[in-house]
Amino acid sequence: MSHNSPRTKKVQICSTSPGYPVYCPKCNSTNVLIFYDPRFTPRLQTKWDNLIDEKRILLENRWEKIKDENRWGKSEKDSEKPNWICKDCYDGGIIVEQPIDKKIAEEFQKYEKTFTENSEPLYWN
Repeated sequence: MSHNSPRTKKVQICSTSPGYPVYCPKCNSTNVLIFYDPRFTPRLQTKWDNLIDEKRILLENRWEKIKDENRWGKSEKDSEKPNWICKDCYDGGIIVEQPIDKKIAEEFQKYEKTFTENSEPLYWN
């Protein structure tokens, strides 16, 4: 007996695990899934994977910020961002890059090679 149901196309998404806890901004759960939309530009995935590995990401769930970051309505190339969803509260949004304070990064580079676990703490004015 055959069924005349329409064939549905399964869309596969690519998810990633950062290897460290990522907290949902709404419920503070660590049960967060980071994934790339099927329309995500593959060559940008490496950039975002590196930012995730370097812990330079923020989870964004504010609708106005999401629209602004994705540049909706402007159709700009390379403006896509990875997505996230909390498996506990079902909140979700996009991943945005966390900016680095250049002054701190430059200071860190000066001491990086000589800094060990036994080094004294370093304080900046």
